[in-house]
Amino acid sequence: RLPREGTRGGAASGAVARSVAAVVVDEPERLAMSLFGAVIALVLIGGIYLASNAYYGKDVAFGFGDVILAPFLGMFLGWINPGIVAPGLFFGFLLGALGAIPAMIGGRADTKTQLPFGPFLALGAVVAVFVGQHFVDLVLVR
Repeated sequence: RLPREGTRGGAASGAVARSVAAVVVDEPERLAMSLFGAVIALVLIGGIYLASNAYYGKDVAFGFGDVILAPFLGMFLGWINPGIVAPGLFFGFLLGALGAIPAMIGGRADTKTQLPFGPFLALGAVVAVFVGQHFVDLVLVR
């Protein structure tokens, strides 16, 4: 379970820190980029949450804590470049799958086992910081 107080507190303190940073480095456009990144992440993960609830039932396939965490991660990735938000989320899904497969092969999990997704989302955002733009360039053949 993701502690909502921590996620919301981190988002609030991060918003203040990014606002101060935007003034210090004289780049106010980064605030709009950050907000755009948060919106991208919320739309993508929120859409997946709603679709999974419609298909599987409430919070069976996807928890609401992940929906709260996504814009928090998106605003930090958006500060760097809103274009790496979706790859960051993709990396989270990929890492989650890579984490689940060994558990399934080892018999410790099956298709009904719920695994925490938040840590994989966070790790995917970290990966996107380092390789997100390279991934976008590779996909778009630039």
